Amino acid sequence: MRDEPESKRSFDEVKSDQKAVGEWNENRVLFGIAKFGWLSMTQLSKLADVSHGSMRHIVRRMEQAKYIWSEPLANSPNVKCYALTRKGTARVKSVFSDTGFKKVETYSQCRGFLSQFEHHYHRHLSNELLIDLVTDNINFQDYQIAHFMPEHEVQAKKNDINTMMQCVPDALALTDENRLIVIEIENTLRGKSKNGTSLTHWLEVIAERIEHHYEASDSLRGVFGSLENPNYEDVDQVFVCASEQIFRNVWNKVQRILLKTDCLSAGDNISYFVVDGKKWHNIFESHELLSHSDPEVDERVSAGADRFTYPKAKRMQVVNELYSLNLSRKAVAQRHNISVSTLDRWKREFNSIK
Repeated sequence: MRDEPESKRSFDEVKSDQKAVGEWNENRVLFGIAKFGWLSMTQLSKLADVSHGSMRHIVRRMEQAKYIWSEPLANSPNVKCYALTRKGTARVKSVFSDTGFKKVETYSQCRGFLSQFEHHYHRHLSNELLIDLVTDNINFQDYQIAHFMPEHEVQAKKNDINTMMQCVPDALALTDENRLIVIEIENTLRGKSKNGTSLTHWLEVIAERIEHHYEASDSLRGVFGSLENPNYEDVDQVFVCASEQIFRNVWNKVQRILLKTDCLSAGDNISYFVVDGKKWHNIFESHELLSHSDPEVDERVSAGADRFTYPKAKRMQVVNELYSLNLSRKAVAQRHNISVSTLDRWKREFNSIK
């Protein structure tokens, strides 16, 4: 008889612990959605560090309780994303009262918001990269992320950020050593011949400031409230390019800026992820981080341009002409409106052809 109260007390403790864990997981989901605006099931699972199956149960329970609502993203393979209801927003402000969320009033949206959102994949890429950085799914220079600002939050604070940085990046992260990471998502080609837009980003602003003032401190002061007087070397920029063609387009424009402003050494602080082919889950898995200053990346840009303009069969045909028509390299290059150096590169590519 004396054991029964002890058993009952243990059972109550177990129920209490389970309830606490459930509330903790729900609050992590609410925090993630509030921070990012909306997230997919996979992204929530990674951010909260729970299995996909467990997350499915959590979001189903929270939808039934009217804290969140879901909607599939347009033009996606049935990727369902989750956003906060007004009830969910109220709980976020109550639980996370010291996070500054009260300044961001755009979490709670009416149903239909996601289907009307114009740049689903752009935001999806931005969210995915930042979550992978924060959760160490991407090993970027062994950095440890201390604070982060997703695109949703950047847009809500864009006036303040623009005042400090003279531009509005897509996302920001701050390492535990006060190193700023500026993230730009490039989902379209840039230039007047493409869509009439130019590549406007942090690099142009910083390069100009360094050229005239030898430092960039003022432009970055207070972005996270704790980053003061950073040197240029304390900043990294990451471009996420949604295709190989966009990557070459961005790399060439960045290179022209570096040459124009005499800041070639800044290329060491610029990196790229190339996501060739639209993916919706685990987008950056097995993707190599490319450094702007790497000679192999330079060669990839040049060779990539050839591949895009001249398919492999065409390149092989031109190299065959060099051997079969008994023409000089210059004559063959002129016939096909290419440079001699390009022809030489194609020769190396097909060096087995005699």
